[in-house]
Amino acid sequence: CQQPALCRIEIDDGNFGESESSAYIPLAEALEKCTKLQRLELTDSHMELQGLTRVLDALTKAGVSMTHLGLGTY
Repeated sequence: CQQPALCRIEIDDGNFGESESSAYIPLAEALEKCTKLQRLELTDSHMELQGLTRVLDALTKAGVSMTHLGLGTY
């Protein structure tokens, strides 16, 4: 990024799914505002399908042009 903006987010060992099913909502709301995001890494996040769908919708709404999207587990 050339101007001040959040370009990279890496969250490791987060819990966005199993025990707190609505924990992904604040993340998705924040991602909607990250229009300069280039890299998102959510490793071992325990995100369920509903949360993953909401996060991907937020990235689409933000209109990002990403170079990397990681949704892995250990």
